[in-house]
Amino acid sequence: MEQTKFKNQPSVPDVGRPHGKRLTKTMKAIRKGKSKVTPNGRPKASFNTLRLFRRSFIFQTKEFFDNSTLHGVRYIAEEGRPFFERFMWFCFVAFGFIAAVVIIFSLWEKFQTNPTITGLDTDFHNQQVIFRPHA
Repeated sequence: MEQTKFKNQPSVPDVGRPHGKRLTKTMKAIRKGKSKVTPNGRPKASFNTLRLFRRSFIFQTKEFFDNSTLHGVRYIAEEGRPFFERFMWFCFVAFGFIAAVVIIFSLWEKFQTNPTITGLDTDFHNQQVIFRPHA
């Protein structure tokens, strides 16, 4: 059966992409499936494949930074910001990440050396406590 293309059919925009934003050459190449394949069907490891992987990784990282809700991460990759401001946000985010890792490891070590055991004492002794009002 032959597929026909309709000229007046509206194209569906990519989900999650603002209108008018074009895909980069890397993503177009990935979608078209342009990669070198050996006769046995396995992809060739070549310079072009590594370059394509590098561009794809950079593209995906930028997309993550642009759409992330982590505070400060989107300012690192935002176009139009001065280099110093982007570097400052990178330092803040890196410092926060390192501080969180240090705190988590210190709490984990404290738990490993002295775990807290919580139990309920069910042996209630009848103690008579006399309450006296203040004079």
